[in-house]
Amino acid sequence: MSFCASSQQRKPALHVLSGALLSLRLVHLRGLALAGAILIYGMAGSPTPDRPGITEITVGVLLGLAVFHPWLREVFCRSTYAPPSPFWRRAGFAALCYGLGVAVLMAGVHGNALHQVLRDLVWLGFIALPVLLYPLWSRDAPHGAAQRWVWRAALCAGFFLIAREALRIAGGGLAAFSLAGGTTYLGNSPLVAMAAIYTGGAGILLLAMGGRRRDFAAGAAMAVVALACVFIMILGMQRAFAGGFFLALALVLFCVLRVRLVAALCLLAILGAGMVWLWPVLEVSTAALIAKTEQVGWNRRAEEWAAVWHHIAGSPWSRVFGTGWGGVFNSPAVGGLGVNFTHGALSSLLLKTGLAGVAFFCAYFAALGALVARTILHTADLRLLVRGLALMVPFLIDMFLYASFKSLDFGVLLLLMAFLGETGADKNAPALASADKSH
Repeated sequence: MSFCASSQQRKPALHVLSGALLSLRLVHLRGLALAGAILIYGMAGSPTPDRPGITEITVGVLLGLAVFHPWLREVFCRSTYAPPSPFWRRAGFAALCYGLGVAVLMAGVHGNALHQVLRDLVWLGFIALPVLLYPLWSRDAPHGAAQRWVWRAALCAGFFLIAREALRIAGGGLAAFSLAGGTTYLGNSPLVAMAAIYTGGAGILLLAMGGRRRDFAAGAAMAVVALACVFIMILGMQRAFAGGFFLALALVLFCVLRVRLVAALCLLAILGAGMVWLWPVLEVSTAALIAKTEQVGWNRRAEEWAAVWHHIAGSPWSRVFGTGWGGVFNSPAVGGLGVNFTHGALSSLLLKTGLAGVAFFCAYFAALGALVARTILHTADLRLLVRGLALMVPFLIDMFLYASFKSLDFGVLLLLMAFLGETGADKNAPALASADKSH
């Protein structure tokens, strides 16, 4: 009898254990796999490698573990937590179906090179990460552990990339440690700009609103790290990211002025003194950016849009459905060479998916952008404001100005945008408006 009783007592325990492993534990394992993929990419990956190596294969396997496990979990375990699907996910799913269907069909019609088609399909998978990983986030929402891990991994990846960019710019023997070729620009990664803006904004909040010595020390350290990041951006002639960095921090300072006037003015005085002290460096850096602007202007972005439209306008089918994944055109931005990319996500989508594809993908991107914009405009949490700015600036730049949208970085950026409200809220954060000013 005692043996039977002990057996009956074990069954519920094993049942509970299996349920926990199929729900909470596996959610965390998938979150760790995703965070690991981002960290490995930041430490050793390349935005657009010519051929996949061990790093790319490892990142792909980890992404696969994070993305494809929801199907197994649905088979073995039913979850009671199933929030309604948001609009951005429905729009993203429609865009993903269009990309896997119409854009692939048009690639076959135009006879595009297979390796170029596969590269674009990998990019499609990157930008669909929020859609594919939605089950992970929705089931992790009550706990938020996986979300926090991915956010921190993205920040660390940004710092790894900017450190590797510094080694690349230094040249010589140090360039070999960057694990990047001479034409690989790691400094224009959206994760770099995100990490720099977030670190700088968080440093400002700690300096102006922190009440302890360690807050001031941490704020000063974060400000130094952010300035080092933007200095490397300037050395790499990343004008848009550098300009977005200073505009975002100016907005953070303006918001801090509303709630801590004296502290913000003291901080501005310290920043002014620092600028005077660093004036020789600032003068050289500014002169280099001005010289590049005088030489290349906007790098012929308007002419590139015109060339894309001229390329697809010859046929009504191409005008509506594009040239398909792997489509090539003669780009004035690179001296008229035939390339399969443009300097901006929207112009690239116009080339490869046509007006119909732009409509599908724009609905997806606009829904994510509106989500972050609403957070920036209406949040009373200054730390959430900083996060929103850190995501919005590189997102807009990659949509219109930079070609770094082709890498995993952009997909991670979209993922963080989709779940900004769930990962960034903090009840104890500094408020943008006090209770007596809010009415």
